[in-house]
Parts: sequence; structure tokens; C-alpha cells
Amino acid sequence: MFSIYKILSSFAALFFTFFSFFIHFSSKEKEEEYKERLGIYPDEIINRIKKNDGKNFLIHGASVGEIKMLKPLITELKKRFPSSKIILSAMTKTGWNTAKKYINDIDAPIVFPFDSPPFIKRLLNSFKPSLILIAETEIWPVLINEAHKNNIPIILINGRISNKSFKRYMLLRMLFIPCIKKISLFLMQSKADAKKIKTLGAKPENVIVTGNMKFDLNVANISKDEKEKIFKSLNLSLSSFVIVAGSTHNKEEEIFVKLFPKWKKIFKNLVLIIAPRHLERLVEVEKILEKNGIKWTRKTEIQKSFVPEIIIIDTLGELTTFYSIATVVFVGGSLVPIGGHNILEPMAYGVPVIFGPYMENFYDIANLTLKKRGGIQVDNEDSLFVNIKDILSNPKKRKLIGEAGLNIVKENRGATLKTVESILPFLKKPLEKIKN
Repeated sequence: MFSIYKILSSFAALFFTFFSFFIHFSSKEKEEEYKERLGIYPDEIINRIKKNDGKNFLIHGASVGEIKMLKPLITELKKRFPSSKIILSAMTKTGWNTAKKYINDIDAPIVFPFDSPPFIKRLLNSFKPSLILIAETEIWPVLINEAHKNNIPIILINGRISNKSFKRYMLLRMLFIPCIKKISLFLMQSKADAKKIKTLGAKPENVIVTGNMKFDLNVANISKDEKEKIFKSLNLSLSSFVIVAGSTHNKEEEIFVKLFPKWKKIFKNLVLIIAPRHLERLVEVEKILEKNGIKWTRKTEIQKSFVPEIIIIDTLGELTTFYSIATVVFVGGSLVPIGGHNILEPMAYGVPVIFGPYMENFYDIANLTLKKRGGIQVDNEDSLFVNIKDILSNPKKRKLIGEAGLNIVKENRGATLKTVESILPFLKKPLEKIKN
């Protein structure tokens, strides 16, 4: 099965390389991104890494959520190995931008190449990593095979396997099981995840449950003065009720725009902040607002004299800032079948959080949150309206839910340090070929 995958990915490599000669790129940034997809990285970055006498860590996260989660780990690795160089790769453009803006300790933020032999070989030859850390369930057969051939240990960190992914891996087990046997260590979020990875071929002695690193997110304490500055920057009164709809997807914005006038009739000083998950959808969201005749503005275009009813966040990396001033937060990708996004970010500020029925990607966190009454799950538009109205009307309930959510975050921290301790043996001994 791997031979077939390798042949197909090699043909894909030829196609993408040939295709690159005929593409007209709209910007230099897009051209650089495409080159990195082919494993071609700027000489400046490669030379910076090659001059290093210490260890090089290649750390990979799929997108924004994984990249943010990796920040405390990267900080800890830099603290323990100050001479090391950290190459952080992301699968998506937004993940790459987040890495550049959000994490100061990385030496090379890069776009992960297509999983094809020539591109992966270029990646490994360019940066010569001593160790590869892969976040969650990014299992790339060619990367794993090439790293194994070059005696580079690969460790899966914050490992998670959803039921949907597990079925897919079992269906393609002839491809994935040989890959899994070449991974040195599996640091899984839960016992259920550990059981699944063992079923897929991981040796029990190579599987450790370390917990979920997303509980270790860095959240800055927001002072009263800082909150006042944020409200002032948005032309909002400190007495405003603020609903933040974060990481929203198609159809979710329509629901909020439809419900907003109903909430506004009850709460006159209400403001809705919408943060689409993908900034390329901004125009689409604006058309929904125009159609409904609601006063709105982009965050970057707020005028001093204009008091908006709805603010659209059109910047990257600021969502948690707006969570910190929210009265209530809805986390998107959950009213539509996306699988949900990180509800821990608003919970870490003690803000009550609401999410929909589709939380497959955060199944354990959602269940724990409901069990401890640190958030509310809604089934549909009507349930969303009632629950947000209830939270806005009831300060005592807001406080109880917010405090319960914050306690959940505090009580479950520590996975990052467990992860670092678990990978230390691979950094202290000479690298050896993994025995299967």
C-alpha cells in the first residue's frame, strides 16, 4: 500500500513542479508559499538553521489551534535547550501566519510541503532535524518513512484519534499501520486515544497518556485598565453587553445576524462581535449583514464617531483579546458539522461559553465542560437564542458558569511539562535506528 502511495505522491510531485512554471502568482508571498509546498525554502532561513551547533527540532501542527497549543511547549524547549533551533511547520496559511505572529521562540516558521518523496527529502536535507514532533493526528506516510530511514525519531504529541479518523485509519490500515510502527513514542491525550493507537499497531510500551496540552494555553491576565482600553478602541461603553461569536463558519453567521435584532430589543446596549474562522470569508459575511440592514464595521475600520452594533474581526491572532471582554462567547464550527473549535480559550478568562452539537474534535473537553457545568451546549437556533438571553439576563448564572469553566482549565493543566519530560530521553542519548 505504501508503494502505491509513494508512486502516486511522486507523480503528484512531478505535476506540481511542472505546474509551477505556468502559475501567475498574485503576490510574492503566495509564490513563496507555493515554493515551500515544494520543499524549497529561503536560503536565509536554511543558513540560519545550518549554522546551529545544537539540536534542531522540527515541530508540526496542522493549523491555528495546534500552532497556538504548541507555544508553551516551544517556550519550555527553548528554556531547557537554549542553543537549539526550532522549525515550526504548519499545514495551512493561517497556521503559518499565526506561527510568525504569535510565537517568538521559533527560528523558522515554514509551510509544510506536499507529502511526496522529493519534497520531504528537501525538507529534511534543508533543516537536518534531530527530532520531529507531530501534533495530534498528522500522520504523513512519506515524512515518517524518510525520517525513519535517516534515523530521526518521530514523536506524536498531544495525540488524539476521533472515532471518524479511527475508522478511516482502520480502512487504510495497510498504509497507516507500517507508519505507526515507525513512530518512536506516542503521547496521547486520554486512555481512549491510547487504546485506539495501540489497536492501530503501536507497541504498548511506546504509548503514554500525558493529558491535553490545550489546557496549558497562555492567557494573559487582563487588568481593568486594559479592558477599558479595549472597550474604548471599539467605541463601546463599559456597560455594554458583548456577545462574541468566535471561529464561525458558513451558516453560523446567518443565525447570529437573524437572532441579533431579537436580543437587541431586550438588551439595548448589546454588541455582537463576529470572528470568522477564515478571513477570506469576510466579504461573504458582510453581504449577509448588508442584506439585513444592520449597522456594522470591520474592526480595522472603526471610526471615532461611529458606534457599531456588529463588529467583524478582520485581523489574525486577536480573538482571545475579544474573548476577555465578552459577556458570553459562542465558539463556532459547532452549529454546523465541522467538529468544533477550542472552547478552553474563553473559559480561561472566566467567560461563560456556548457551543453547538458538533464537537467531535473536542469531544472529551466538551463532555468534561458539560459534566462540570462550565459551559452550555445548544442543539439549534432556538436553543441558542434562549440560552444567550438567559445568560445576559442573569449575572449570577454568568458568574457561576464562568468560574466553573475557569476551574476546569486550572485543574487540568500540566500536559506540556509531562510531554517535555517524556521526550527528554530522546535528546540525551545518541540517535539510534528504531527497532520494530
